[in-house]
Amino acid sequence: KDKSSLQPYVAPIAPTITTTRTGAPSLVMQWRSIHHNLIIDNFSPQEDVDNDDGSAYYDTHHNVLVYGSTGLKSDYGGHDNRHHENVYVYVDVAVATWKAEMQGGHA
Repeated sequence: KDKSSLQPYVAPIAPTITTTRTGAPSLVMQWRSIHHNLIIDNFSPQEDVDNDDGSAYYDTHHNVLVYGSTGLKSDYGGHDNRHHENVYVYVDVAVATWKAEMQGGHA
């Protein structure tokens, strides 16, 4: 099976040129929100929100995240992702990050 079918939400990673953040053409995306959802990870619980492989600028808030080994995973170049004011139910770990090389100024 495709990996994206195993998690409730997997951030898209296709590069997009946009002007919404700075007014000039740029690959730096505007903040996107994942909010006010009930996410139940019942098939193959891994991450409720999977911000990896370079995904960036996600503001995940006011969600109820049920099951999953991790509420949020951010690794393999994922950066500038905010997780706040969520409720985690029956997860092993709420937020997991792994040490990886990041560009300066990113968290």
